[in-house]
Amino acid sequence: KYTLLAILLVALQLSSFAQGNDWGWDWKDSSKIPAKRMPQHNEFLNNNYPYPAQPRDQWELGIAGGPSLIIGDISPKIGIGGSILVRKALNHTFSLRGGYIGSINSGEPNPYQAQTGQRKFKNYTHSGVFDVIVSLNAPSYYRGNPKNDWYVLGGYNFIATRVTREIAGVDRTFYGFGYPNSQSGIIGTVGGAEVNKRNAYTLLHGISIGGGVAHKINNRVNLKLEQRFTKALTGYDFLDGVKAGRSDDMYSFTSAGININMGNTAKRVQPLWWLNPN
Repeated sequence: KYTLLAILLVALQLSSFAQGNDWGWDWKDSSKIPAKRMPQHNEFLNNNYPYPAQPRDQWELGIAGGPSLIIGDISPKIGIGGSILVRKALNHTFSLRGGYIGSINSGEPNPYQAQTGQRKFKNYTHSGVFDVIVSLNAPSYYRGNPKNDWYVLGGYNFIATRVTREIAGVDRTFYGFGYPNSQSGIIGTVGGAEVNKRNAYTLLHGISIGGGVAHKINNRVNLKLEQRFTKALTGYDFLDGVKAGRSDDMYSFTSAGININMGNTAKRVQPLWWLNPN
């Protein structure tokens, strides 16, 4: 046990040494600090303040893809989704992110559902998103050159979705006229063929929750893994073209992707938890 204790003490000393010498950036470089934070930076350099000033941050472009599905009334099949998002940090903890997410999903009724008249469906969705991201390990942002960021998110989605149902072997756009409440809670319709003053794509307000982790590869690139759930803000049960028990349907999107820090690396730095200007 004494040997194990000695090894642990050595490991802690090495870790402390590494953290103290691997900031990932030159913390004395004032060119990375905005003018409004220079007083704190100067106090830190003069040992009058315990923490360095927050440096500038970069915009971050993220591209991701992965499996998507509709959690609804019909047994889902694994579909595919993709996203292009741009992120901007407000401080070490909070950042804003916006962009586009699209998905193609489908489902096929199980034997019981088929007996009740349910049909295969496909769902094509485009959405503009706006997220607020909260970094969970922000209290440790002053440690040396951290590599991982665990975060949660909440966001708004502007959704345009088109649903088709297989009838006699042919995919036909779902307009929902057989369901009296299928038009409630929607913004409107747009695009595609018009039937009885209703277009193919249904417009919805949506809300998302989720979380993920990003792993830093270098000062320019990080990899991310994220899970996101999205549902209509006003409640909508026809993402699979049927109402058969559940109160409303939901999107699930699991994505893996790459984030690229943009801008002049000589003057800007990575957002949030890295704190390591180039």
